Amino acid sequence: MRRPALTLALVALALSAVHSAWVAQAAPTPGVWDTVIAWILEQQRLFHRDLAQHLRALEAEGSAAVGFTLIGVSFLYGVFHAAGPGHGKAVIATYLLTHESNLKRGILLAAASSLVQGLVAIVLVTGLVSLANGLEHDTNTAIRWSERLSFALLAGMGGLFAGRAAYDLVSRLRPAPLQAIGHRHIHGPGCGCAHGPTPRQIEGAHGLKSTLGVLLSVGLRPCSGAVLVLALANVLELTGAGIAAVAAMSVGTAITVASLAVMTVKARQWTVTLLGGRSRRRWIGPAVTLIGGLVILLLGLSLLIASFGPQHPLRL
Repeated sequence: MRRPALTLALVALALSAVHSAWVAQAAPTPGVWDTVIAWILEQQRLFHRDLAQHLRALEAEGSAAVGFTLIGVSFLYGVFHAAGPGHGKAVIATYLLTHESNLKRGILLAAASSLVQGLVAIVLVTGLVSLANGLEHDTNTAIRWSERLSFALLAGMGGLFAGRAAYDLVSRLRPAPLQAIGHRHIHGPGCGCAHGPTPRQIEGAHGLKSTLGVLLSVGLRPCSGAVLVLALANVLELTGAGIAAVAAMSVGTAITVASLAVMTVKARQWTVTLLGGRSRRRWIGPAVTLIGGLVILLLGLSLLIASFGPQHPLRL
């Protein structure tokens, strides 16, 4: 009885991690969670207004005090913004829940994804505004297609995780092949033979590819506040201040998402400890990874389809 209960607990953690990103497409019946999300979105709109006001004040006064205030507000916005709805936190939490990761790797993944988001916003808005001579339509179109690419990568990563886990489960069901006993090939210390990559090397290669995929699927969708600040900063000819503000936002976002990563890694370690012996983990690990991959796949597909509708899939 203990084994299925713990399995369901870990699956529930993975599903709850993506709920914030799906809540915008849920039924309109109001609830406690919907009320909290609505309050967070309202606070984000107030932050957007404050950021715009500080940028205009910086243009009018040009004082260092106003500039530092803008940086501080941007940092706080990043911390708060990361608590709102968004697929990035869902992806990172689900990935860390369903893949073995140490605490350092989880924190680095969270921080890197936040910095990539800021960098993408800077490149898209600043670069496209310069190339398109400030045409807002071209910039908005590029941002929207960047989001769609992010959602498509998200679905692809989910499919990859689910496919690997399914293959792992099937391979565990197969009986071990019989080995010939007549092989007399002896390997000495200086043999130098390399008969293929070790399991650790294979896992490292897969881990690097998975990490890169997670970074791109999260980072290619720029933060709405960063886009607002950069667009207004370009209009006011305060590009440097806009980039500095976005950098501060990225640091704030990284702190919040890294905190989520810490809790996620600890939750996974705690669950694995409770599961006990290897015989149970041998099956439960791939099963949970399969479910997590399917969740990410469905999340990416739903966001991608919704992005072609009249309303933004994340209410932004």
